[in-house]
Formats: sequence, C-alpha cells, structure tokens
Amino acid sequence: MPRDSHCRCVAPGLVWIVALLLTLTVSGCSPRKMMIRELTRAVDDALPAMETDTDLDLVEKALPGQIKLLETLLVSDPHNDQLRLLLARFYGLYAFGFVEARVEEGELLETMPRASLSSLRESLKRYYRKGADYARQVLEARHPSCVEGLQRSKTSTVCFAETEPEDVSALFWFGFNLGNYVNQSRNSIRALSKANLAKMVMQHVVTLDPSYYHGGAHLFLMNYYASRPGTMGGNLQSADMHRKVLESLTGDMFLLSDLFYARYFLPQRQARTEFENTLNRVVREASRSDDYPLLNAVAARRATIYLNAVDRLFE
Repeated sequence: MPRDSHCRCVAPGLVWIVALLLTLTVSGCSPRKMMIRELTRAVDDALPAMETDTDLDLVEKALPGQIKLLETLLVSDPHNDQLRLLLARFYGLYAFGFVEARVEEGELLETMPRASLSSLRESLKRYYRKGADYARQVLEARHPSCVEGLQRSKTSTVCFAETEPEDVSALFWFGFNLGNYVNQSRNSIRALSKANLAKMVMQHVVTLDPSYYHGGAHLFLMNYYASRPGTMGGNLQSADMHRKVLESLTGDMFLLSDLFYARYFLPQRQARTEFENTLNRVVREASRSDDYPLLNAVAARRATIYLNAVDRLFE
C-alpha cells in the first residue's frame, strides 16, 4: 500500500477545485448538474482511499476544504442526495475523528481555557447538527412520512416502515450525527429529548444492514447503553451484547470497539489495570495493523488521551 499520503490527499483536492471552476463556466442547468454529479461520484469513489490514510493531521486539514467544496456544489444542485449524504458523512467523520478528540483532551486534561473549550464544543455540536440535517433531508425527500417521523421517537416507526436497505446510509449518518450531538448537549433538555430517537434509528439500521460502516450501528448502541446511567436508559448487559456482535462482524482489529469498551465499561467496574492494558493495546496495534487504518489511528489518538486522564477517570 503506498505511503505517500500527501499525494493522496492534496492532488485530488486540486482536481476538485479545477472541476468546480469548469462546472461554474458551463452554461445551462442540465450540463452543469451533469458535471456536478460526475464530480460527486468521483468524491464518493475516493472515500475508501481517504480511509486508508493514517496521517491524521493531513486528513484533518483536508476535510474542511472538501466539505466547503461539496456545499458549494450543493447550491447548484440542491436536491442531490449523493451530495447530501457525502456531507452528512464528512461532517460526522470530521467531528468525531478530530474535533471531539480535541474537546475531550481539553476537558479531561485541562489543556485549554474554559472559554476556548466551550467555543470548540459549540463548533462540534454545530458540525454534528449539520451532518444530521443533511441526512434527514435525504430521508424526508425519499419518504414523506419521515418529515413528521424524524421529529420524535413516538412517530419514527411510521418513517421506518417506508425505508428500505437503500436508505441505510442516510439512516446511519442521521442517527450517528444526531446521537453525538445529543451527547455533546447533556445540559439541554431539548437535545436530550432526541436521544431515544437516535437510538431507535440505529436499532432500525441494525435490522436493515447490521454490517454497514464496519458495524457502526452496533458500536453506537454499545456506547449508548454503556455511557448512560440506568435511569437514562443505560444497560451494561445490552452494551455487552452489541460489543460481541460488533466483534463478530469486524474481528479483533477494529480498535474503536476496544477504545470505547475501556472508556465506558471499565471505569464503572473500577478495572484500572485492564483499562490501561486495553488502551495500550489500542495504541500498539494501531501502528502495526493495516485493518481500518484511519479509524484505528483515530482510536489510538483518543486512547492516549484516556491513558493520560486515567487518574481523573478512576478517581
């Protein structure tokens, strides 16, 4: 596998900018949209290559420009579902993989002033909210019942009844972004009221395609049940069930599973030695394995934060 990550990330970005300039000079609505959709497909096809990159600094710098490019294209083709799904995915990956790690580092290790941390968290919430909105727009456009059905968990089953396996991507990125937005908004009753909706969306993804995005719905549900007290829907037995299913789907080298097992299960059990051993394995194996390169690099970075915060997590 080539290691020249600079060429992989920067050169495609230049190609997209050139393509955008060409797009804007094409006269007539239909040719413009045709070119936008060709470019969108090219970006979509390039995603697997991006997720083989382990240079987190480079990917973090590249993603905002790619997001802005896609949003510029969306202005000229506002009903392009593929574009909206790419934006939902890019916002989710950028927020989860990079911004949330900096928020956790600032919070757990007190590495930034409180005002700066608060501002960064607001940005993180905005990214998750925008990602959820883009995915929701796709579902509402495809299924009219989802306009009402995705407002609250009580009406979600009407929306789910219309959805098909082709909707898994939109459902997953809606639930992923919404759920993480809720997690960052624990002091907002309005946001917390959406937690059950996010959980139900991910449960529906599991019924349609449990393996989508490396079993990501099972990872989400594992974290959902493990990170909450029982009075707010937490359940370690349910969390452990989703963890085992996730491992059966991905094997033992999908390190985000170990990362969040250590983060949410082990402090509750006061298993400090296992916590440290598990996270040290994440850091060690991420640099050795070719499986899930980008996501494992993200896991290793966050594992280092948790290891440095061990005294606080086990106080």
